[in-house]
Amino acid sequence: MQQINMSKTRSQKLLLFGSGFMSRFIAAEALNDGLEPVVLYNRHPLEDMESVEQVCLSAGDVASFLADLRPSYIIALQGSSFVPDNKHLVESLHANLIITIRFLEQVMSLVQKGKISPEKIVLVGSAAEYGRTYLEPISETFPLQATSIYGLTKIFLFNTAMYYCQKGLPIVYTRQFNCTGPYQRADFVIPSICRQIALVEKGRKDCISIGDVTQLRDFIDVRDAAKAYLILFRQGIVGDVYNVGSGHAISISEVLDMAVSLARSRTKLVIKTHNGLFFNENALSNMICANVVKLRALGFQQRLKLNDTLHDVIEFWRNRV
Repeated sequence: MQQINMSKTRSQKLLLFGSGFMSRFIAAEALNDGLEPVVLYNRHPLEDMESVEQVCLSAGDVASFLADLRPSYIIALQGSSFVPDNKHLVESLHANLIITIRFLEQVMSLVQKGKISPEKIVLVGSAAEYGRTYLEPISETFPLQATSIYGLTKIFLFNTAMYYCQKGLPIVYTRQFNCTGPYQRADFVIPSICRQIALVEKGRKDCISIGDVTQLRDFIDVRDAAKAYLILFRQGIVGDVYNVGSGHAISISEVLDMAVSLARSRTKLVIKTHNGLFFNENALSNMICANVVKLRALGFQQRLKLNDTLHDVIEFWRNRV
């Protein structure tokens, strides 16, 4: 395994378990906050993150790595968060739960031996755990009734988190609502729209194709979400659950209109809706909106408006298509 340079002067380290979309922004926010982020990835390291130490999970002895690193904070982000990718329960359980359990077992063993003593461990769940339709913002106490395999695996993760918390790990659990921004893969709705706009602008596509535009979702910019997680490291209450979202629901139709208004194309963009693009077998509720009273009570404030996010995501794809 790659050796960590322990001579660095930063006193507190943040270990990010997983190298998904959110990891780069939490790592960047950690640097701004005076922490030293280290990424422990399963398959792929983060691109364009030369300032952050990254270590492959399969490259060596994880227990020795953790004992040497002695992280002050840990966040577990491992898993496949694109709901339609989660088609088979056994495979999804492995990706979204089992790998994390193996990691937590290592952490637990080292804590019990006194070799590491993290102040806070954050496990990231999903709004998909709530599942069914609610006509009001969803608070953390609402019943968990998953309607997708992904949501089900995250309920298992929540129960796992509470188990390890009772065993003594300082765990805080979050339910992440729709997080978006630059670098998110184009399978997700906002980067899909923005990438298609960039392709139309360059004459490489003649229309924007999209699925069900009636869905209402709570979108939060990944950079705001990253700030929320830094707050939770410092102030989150062990054993508690926090929704991470904006607290506002908006229809995909409105998102589409906002994105189209930012296009450079001088001709009217053609929109083609295909309900077949919407994965009904993995569908979530028509409306998903977070109640974020608990998160705001810790001092969280959303900085970026959705229009800001759309502008940045379109610019991201303009530079890549």
